[in-house]
Amino acid sequence: MYLIATREFVRRGYAVAIPMRNGFSRSGGVYISGGCNIASNGELQAESVAAVIKWLRAQPFADGNRIVVIVSRTAA
Repeated sequence: MYLIATREFVRRGYAVAIPMRNGFSRSGGVYISGGCNIASNGELQAESVAAVIKWLRAQPFADGNRIVVIVSRTAA
Protein backbone atom coordinates (compact mmCIF):
# COMPACT_ATOMS: atom_id res chain seq x y z
CA MET A 1 0.00 0.00 0.00
CA TYR A 2 2.80 2.41 0.83
CA LEU A 3 5.33 1.12 -1.69
CA ILE A 4 4.65 3.69 -4.44
CA ALA A 5 4.63 6.67 -2.06
CA THR A 6 7.74 5.38 -0.25
CA ARG A 7 9.68 4.98 -3.50
CA GLU A 8 8.75 8.48 -4.60
CA PHE A 9 9.79 10.09 -1.32
CA VAL A 10 13.09 8.17 -1.22
CA ARG A 11 13.76 9.13 -4.85
CA ARG A 12 13.42 12.77 -3.79
CA GLY A 13 15.87 12.36 -0.89
CA TYR A 14 13.46 11.85 1.99
CA ALA A 15 13.89 9.30 4.74
CA VAL A 16 10.69 7.30 5.20
CA ALA A 17 9.34 5.79 8.41
CA ILE A 18 6.11 3.85 8.47
CA PRO A 19 5.11 3.30 12.09
CA MET A 20 2.58 0.60 12.84
CA ARG A 21 -0.08 1.00 15.49
CA ASN A 22 0.81 -0.72 18.74
CA GLY A 23 -0.20 -4.37 18.82
CA PHE A 24 -0.65 -4.72 15.05
CA SER A 25 1.36 -7.08 12.87
CA ARG A 26 4.97 -7.06 14.05
CA SER A 27 4.86 -3.67 15.73
CA GLY A 28 5.24 -5.07 19.22
CA GLY A 29 3.59 -3.64 22.25
CA VAL A 30 0.00 -3.96 23.29
CA TYR A 31 -2.94 -2.80 21.20
CA ILE A 32 -3.99 0.69 22.23
CA SER A 33 -7.71 0.82 22.79
CA GLY A 34 -10.00 3.43 24.17
CA GLY A 35 -12.76 0.83 24.34
CA CYS A 36 -15.91 2.12 22.71
CA ASN A 37 -14.68 5.70 23.12
CA ILE A 38 -13.49 6.50 19.59
CA ALA A 39 -12.11 9.92 20.59
CA SER A 40 -10.01 8.39 23.36
CA ASN A 41 -8.72 5.71 21.00
CA GLY A 42 -7.72 8.37 18.47
CA GLU A 43 -5.92 10.40 21.12
CA LEU A 44 -3.97 7.35 22.31
CA GLN A 45 -3.00 6.48 18.73
CA ALA A 46 -1.92 10.11 18.14
CA GLU A 47 0.36 9.93 21.19
CA SER A 48 2.05 6.94 19.57
CA VAL A 49 2.60 8.88 16.32
CA ALA A 50 3.97 11.83 18.31
CA ALA A 51 6.52 9.47 19.90
CA VAL A 52 7.68 8.37 16.44
CA ILE A 53 8.06 12.01 15.35
CA LYS A 54 10.07 12.75 18.49
CA TRP A 55 12.33 9.78 17.70
CA LEU A 56 12.77 10.94 14.09
CA ARG A 57 13.77 14.43 15.20
CA ALA A 58 16.60 12.90 17.24
CA GLN A 59 18.04 10.96 14.30
CA PRO A 60 21.10 12.40 12.55
CA PHE A 61 19.77 11.44 9.10
CA ALA A 62 16.51 13.37 9.49
CA ASP A 63 15.80 17.08 9.32
CA GLY A 64 13.61 17.49 12.39
CA ASN A 65 12.06 20.67 11.00
CA ARG A 66 10.89 19.04 7.76
CA ILE A 67 8.72 16.06 8.64
CA VAL A 68 5.65 15.04 6.68
CA VAL A 69 2.97 12.81 8.19
CA ILE A 70 0.67 10.97 5.82
CA VAL A 71 -2.49 9.45 7.21
CA SER A 72 -4.06 6.51 5.48
CA ARG A 73 -7.61 5.47 6.08
CA THR A 74 -9.16 2.26 4.93
CA ALA A 75 -12.63 2.38 3.48
CA ALA A 76 -15.36 0.90 5.63
